[in-house]
Amino acid sequence: MSAFGLFESLPNATRAQIAKLRAVHTDKAGRQATHPMTTDLSGRTGLNVNRHFTRHVHEDDVAAMEGGRESAETLMRSLFEHIVEYGAAHSLRVHWTPDLVVMWDERTTQHAGVHDYAGHRREMHRVLISDRT
Repeated sequence: MSAFGLFESLPNATRAQIAKLRAVHTDKAGRQATHPMTTDLSGRTGLNVNRHFTRHVHEDDVAAMEGGRESAETLMRSLFEHIVEYGAAHSLRVHWTPDLVVMWDERTTQHAGVHDYAGHRREMHRVLISDRT
């Protein structure tokens, strides 16, 4: 689903709030990184939060929030709920067939695999392209 659509469908007050915040993300190996809660690309803003890797609002940003930790936790819950609700109406479900190729932009898409291929071989090649040198 589109990270742009996710952000653009949020209330204006929420968009303004998260545009200034950072979140802590943890990968499957347990490594942590801090990222902005939004990403700007090509003049559009996308939501950079997801239930799989985003853990919490960065501590420095929590301290500056009215309502502190409780407000930060409420905000994260509401963002996760928004992703589920938006995704129910705006997701693409790929039904794999031989030789099908699917591509997406990691920077602007929220995606999750459905492991429904038991008994079949899955082959995936990941290519990262950057405009940064």
